[in-house]
Amino acid sequence: MSLDQLKQEIKQRPISQIIGHYLALTKRGNQTLAICPFHDDSKPSLNVNDQRGMFMCFACNTGGDHITFVEKYKNIEFVEALKEISNVVGLDFDSFHGKKKFNPELEMAMRVLKKSSQIYQKLSEASIPFKNFKEKRKIKDETLKTFELGFAPSGNILFHYLNSIKDNTEKSLALKTALKFRLLKENNQSVYDTFRDRIMFPIWDHYGKVIGYTSRATKDKQIPKYLNSSESQIFNKKNLLYPWHLAKSSAREKDFLVICEGNMDAMMMHQYGFTNSVAIMGTAFNENLITTLTNVTKNIYLALDNDTAGNQAGSRINEMFLKQNIICKKIDFGNFKDPDEFLTAKGSLEFQKIIDEAKPFIDMELDQIKSENAYVSTDEKIATLQRSFKAISPMGASILATEKVLEFARSIGIKSSDEQIIGEFKNFLSSVKTVKFTPPKPTPEKHQMNKTETPEQEIDNPIKTNDFEEPAKYPKSVEIIIRETIKYPHIIEHQKWGEVLDLLWIDEVKTLLCALERLYLEIDDNEFASMALDLLGREKLSHSLKSVVGAAVYNSKRLEISQKETEKLIEQLIKRLKKDGLQMKREKLLNLKLNLLSTEESQEVLEQLSKIQQEIRSL
Repeated sequence: MSLDQLKQEIKQRPISQIIGHYLALTKRGNQTLAICPFHDDSKPSLNVNDQRGMFMCFACNTGGDHITFVEKYKNIEFVEALKEISNVVGLDFDSFHGKKKFNPELEMAMRVLKKSSQIYQKLSEASIPFKNFKEKRKIKDETLKTFELGFAPSGNILFHYLNSIKDNTEKSLALKTALKFRLLKENNQSVYDTFRDRIMFPIWDHYGKVIGYTSRATKDKQIPKYLNSSESQIFNKKNLLYPWHLAKSSAREKDFLVICEGNMDAMMMHQYGFTNSVAIMGTAFNENLITTLTNVTKNIYLALDNDTAGNQAGSRINEMFLKQNIICKKIDFGNFKDPDEFLTAKGSLEFQKIIDEAKPFIDMELDQIKSENAYVSTDEKIATLQRSFKAISPMGASILATEKVLEFARSIGIKSSDEQIIGEFKNFLSSVKTVKFTPPKPTPEKHQMNKTETPEQEIDNPIKTNDFEEPAKYPKSVEIIIRETIKYPHIIEHQKWGEVLDLLWIDEVKTLLCALERLYLEIDDNEFASMALDLLGREKLSHSLKSVVGAAVYNSKRLEISQKETEKLIEQLIKRLKKDGLQMKREKLLNLKLNLLSTEESQEVLEQLSKIQQEIRSL
């Protein structure tokens, strides 16, 4: 079975069954209504229509089907919404994964890892070392269950379990795979468990599948104290965040994410209510993870260990985010080593306080530069300023960067003009040739499985992370063009349709209209509106745009218009897009003018603004 089948299965259910799970529904005549959760609603204005399988709020112009409601209401992605709804209506989500051909060794590795985690959890119940660890670290039973902690005893329990498999072919593959992925080791023709007498922390991929372990020794003489799974096709520390699958929904809801260092830190932060927290594996962090995180929130707090290694890791991670012009904040633990130690001693209220008081990491680095360097003489001031350039340089020549440079220069008593200081900074950037990190973009046509991705992640409908920033509200022209395209899809065939697409400046809207164009050429006109709604699960679109499409579909009635009316409609769309595009340019120039440094630059902007204003009037 496939996720497409699951989607159809869900859409056969009354939409009121799904929405009624989250909202109180009221019957009023033939209507089913609810208080709309998407705006400040005081009376029921959300219409729930079982016959059409859609919802619509006419007050805030938000509409859609079963899946788009849950996506927007829970602020989750398409596949997560399918999983959520499956739990609500009692469907087995996993049974709908359309598994394609893949390496049987990888499949077996995932099976062995899953089973080993279950075994370790079961054995922890009677383990004295595990009980002692739990009590010493003050871990609650609920936390143990959520994080699936277990215990690997001595005695090679995993080897004996795999060796007891009755089917010889399957047993041989299981043992071979466990050896390859270092769950078992071999020495002098003797096979034994890698993890023995250890507390076991399962490590999951971003979808909650066990892909490896971090383990902690329970005996004083055990070396090493912490033992991780070996690097492999499925376990790559730099690409992992622990436990991302548990933290991402909370991070979306709270609109900030805390990054810490170590499994215990993340686990205890969740126990104390900071469920929007993840840990890096050791001090490893891959720039590619930034895309994953910033699709959820752009408010990043660093809570790494309060030691040299933690500070160095923090600087590296902060630099990666600065390249995206994202300012991380640093949580200061004072005399405490890490979040776990702080929470145990001070509790959640005090931890929230240090989160609220957290300062930008870059500001703390600049303060440190000032504290470590003399800047009494002119030479000393210039040398100290040069050191600040290195810290600020990952942001390039952005306004944020130049403001930081000027602020720092003034704080150490440099009196040169703003133009001279910025000129020096730009010369520094040229000399170091700062490279701006560009996250990899997913292939739009087809999802491709990467080397570290487990086979279960490849499904009939691609899992696509939402790459588009959630806008507060779309310009009216965008709503109009989507509404009219769904109502009159034949305008796609007009010779000026290409001009309409060229005028669009919002990438995801252009992506949607190109997808609608392909859809129109493939199906019958009568099916266009319903298929347009179905398209939302396959394209990487923000929840805001999905709401606009849902509203357009809900209100659509297939109508025919004449050639003359079509011409008029196209011209109106082009005119509206031109006007909104010019107004957007005007706003950007006005914002830029506030931050310009010279009279010449201001004059140039004023001339551009005048030209734009004339173009707007001519329309």
